[in-house]
Amino acid sequence: MIGFGCVRWKWYDLWGNITSYVHHSFLALISMQININKLLKLHIRGKLAIAFVGLSILPVLVVGILGISSNINSLRRIAIENLNHDLFTIKERLEVFFEGMEENIHSLTASSSFKRLINKIDDHEALRSSPITSDLLAEFTAFAERK
Repeated sequence: MIGFGCVRWKWYDLWGNITSYVHHSFLALISMQININKLLKLHIRGKLAIAFVGLSILPVLVVGILGISSNINSLRRIAIENLNHDLFTIKERLEVFFEGMEENIHSLTASSSFKRLINKIDDHEALRSSPITSDLLAEFTAFAERK
């Protein structure tokens, strides 16, 4: 029960009153007859022009929306294809780059100067004043100049 002051209503009584009011208001709106002829004093040409414009806008909107959505989907598909192609190209370039780096590392580690340096490091000998480091530096410099 809902109480307002000393008057108490049950919820279904209140809901019934609201729905009844909305129903009667809707019926009053429908029963009002709006005559377009009285509002717009047009001849048959004007009325036909309004009808033609009104009826031609709907198909144009439908065709336009379908065309725009089709265009967006095709542009999205083309963009994805372009990205896949770019990704494949970058992947190939990276593979070539890393293969070249691997070959460079193998050629440097196979050099005799590098092997002597590794042996000196394993023997814990001093490297600063060693001629091996100067030989290795000269070999690295020559290698860098070739590449």
